[in-house]
Amino acid sequence: MSIALAVVVALLVCYLMTVVPKSGLFTADSIFVYVQFLMVIGTLRLLDTETYRADAAHEIVLGYSFAAYVLTSILINFASPPLRPSGAEPAAVYRPGMPFKMLMVASVGIVVAYFTAVGYSAFIEGLRGILSGQDVDTATLRLESYAGSSYLYPGYVNQFKNALLPGMVVVACSYWLARRPRQYGRAFAFVMIAVFGLLGTGQRGAFVIFLVTVVTYLYLASGRRFSLGRLGIVALVGLPLFMLSSAALGRDLPLYDRFLRSNQAASVAGFRYIYEMPVVHGKEWLESILGVVPGSAFTGSTLANEIFKVVYGGSRGTAPPSLWGSVYHNFGVLGIVIMPVIFAIVLNWVGRKGLAVARRSTLEWMGIAGVFVSLGTWVAGGPIYLPNSGLLVFVAMWFYGARRRTATELAEPRASRDSPQGPEQEEEHDATPVHPVGRP
Repeated sequence: MSIALAVVVALLVCYLMTVVPKSGLFTADSIFVYVQFLMVIGTLRLLDTETYRADAAHEIVLGYSFAAYVLTSILINFASPPLRPSGAEPAAVYRPGMPFKMLMVASVGIVVAYFTAVGYSAFIEGLRGILSGQDVDTATLRLESYAGSSYLYPGYVNQFKNALLPGMVVVACSYWLARRPRQYGRAFAFVMIAVFGLLGTGQRGAFVIFLVTVVTYLYLASGRRFSLGRLGIVALVGLPLFMLSSAALGRDLPLYDRFLRSNQAASVAGFRYIYEMPVVHGKEWLESILGVVPGSAFTGSTLANEIFKVVYGGSRGTAPPSLWGSVYHNFGVLGIVIMPVIFAIVLNWVGRKGLAVARRSTLEWMGIAGVFVSLGTWVAGGPIYLPNSGLLVFVAMWFYGARRRTATELAEPRASRDSPQGPEQEEEHDATPVHPVGRP
């Protein structure tokens, strides 16, 4: 076990020394490596290779998958020209136009309508319980939010409340805070609405992932320059909210347990569960994808629920196997041999596509950051994780932002911010830069 841990740490150090200086600190590839590293070292600590044959096989699967991915990524970056942070420029602030505003307002309306239909917020009810000293069954409230007597299409609503609305709020705030005078009140109000949408149903995971997306966005939009000050602001806002939501939802786990034990424990249990099963040749992945297709007769994969029932004795939750455990279950040893290499190629390609243009708008960078984080944080379950994490929403944001920039990149605004006409006429050009992010 100690040898495996040493090899994994050595691979991470090699990656940090060779790839990160060329491609930057936050890409789809680098985020994937960071998250997989945490997943692997946390899982290795929980394995009992002397008692369980499955754990011995799991150790090999994890070690090979991480090594194959990292070494492939290193080779790709050696063979590719560098994308140095010094070659990037701060983003042009995207100026929201009428379509953007209407979509953001519609997203707010969908979030409000959803919680109105549910009749409560698990987060708010948990806070009320703390303040009143009463016990609140937040676990049941969370479950009823998604699987109550009335089906309210929570998977589709999540696209708005967990991805589209918070992403658009960040882009809008970048514009409001870049104007003179800065519109702090409006920014604060929409941030609170977005936070409520993220935390309202008790989804701490969605909140944490979006915080990582914000950090990635700030890094990319500032010209791929890491700012401890901006990271500190995100931490000062995000960590207290995370701890508050944990207390309100009765899930008062420390952060290190959340990132180094809970997902890893599910990974160990999941691999033990599927180890003796026959390879399903992609059937479980296909079922999970078809389960979210509108009008489909398929209900989706039940594997995560089955594992949860074995571990905890109930069906009130999910415990998916790790990404590599899921690959092993669906495609066997051949999948484990090939998939890490394929993932490394795809994630490096996506990263280079995102960083290929030195100067983009804040809308583009928000979309790119979301794509990077969605791909990079895939550590458990099958590919259904990607649309559930908002990948398609962020892809649309990226391409729409690129289209608007291409259509207007040579256009001059009718009036600059400091002209006698004032900033009002700027509203007519929804992609014309105000000034770069991070500059006065």
